[in-house]
Amino acid sequence: MEDRAWKYLEAVSCVLEIVGDTLGICALRFDHEPLPLRWVLTSRRRKTFMRLIDDSGLPDDTLDIQFFGMEHPLRGTSLDAKVARAEFSVEPPGGLYLAQQPLFKDSAVVSVPPNGAGLPEIGVRPDVEVGSGRPAIQEALHLLCLWFNARQAGFLANFRQRQVTDSIFNAIFNSICGANWIRAEENFAQRPSSTDFIEALRNLVDRRTRFGHSLAIQGDGDENHGAIVARFTAEAGRLRVSQDRHLCHFALRFAACQDDVLTDPLLKDSVNKLVENPALLRGARLVSLLYKCQLNGRPL
Repeated sequence: MEDRAWKYLEAVSCVLEIVGDTLGICALRFDHEPLPLRWVLTSRRRKTFMRLIDDSGLPDDTLDIQFFGMEHPLRGTSLDAKVARAEFSVEPPGGLYLAQQPLFKDSAVVSVPPNGAGLPEIGVRPDVEVGSGRPAIQEALHLLCLWFNARQAGFLANFRQRQVTDSIFNAIFNSICGANWIRAEENFAQRPSSTDFIEALRNLVDRRTRFGHSLAIQGDGDENHGAIVARFTAEAGRLRVSQDRHLCHFALRFAACQDDVLTDPLLKDSVNKLVENPALLRGARLVSLLYKCQLNGRPL
């Protein structure tokens, strides 16, 4: 019943009564402790609708509501509190809805089915660009964490959220590693078996040392992840690229877009150090690219 749909979503408890005539009535009570500030959504006639439930009791001037579309995930648009509290439809492909106050916050990635039926419309193509320097990179990192930690709802939400977070990861890599490295990675992605493109990556890792060349030397086929980490850390120390073992481990995880780096307590500090030492991140990216090729069985 459409007129009661929002009541169920807003409720903090409900009672289910089973009437058995002469057998009597069985009543079951369900309770939960919802967030004082929370997004709720429902689907109706193939459309997705949302509302912001605000039980905080705080004035509107303390409330910050923003929307980040999947096609431009770093570009925020402010939403009016009155509009957010009323029913509004989510347009394809959806995005990240963020509501926050000094004491409460809720975020949700809402994914909406495409209007068309073609396979290319299932995914999204985020347009992401991160400027150079610490402030721009830290802001992108902050939004990356928001996208990653938000709960998911709707059509292929997990798949599309991963596309968005990967695109932000790559934009941060591009900002730190530089334009020449970006072009070299793009060429390598098109022809990963090309010795010329591999050589270009090796040369660009660190122009002061042969760090890239030492990393590109292939170990035996049984080299596990631990051995790769140990070799990377040893070469970084030997060639004086970095003596920080934690930073070397972090660089490898970050370069491989591993989600656990986003929960690292030293995340911001470690990324700042990579900004100051892009050769270490370029080396980690080289290792990640070559490792993926090995897993896919491509010749190097």
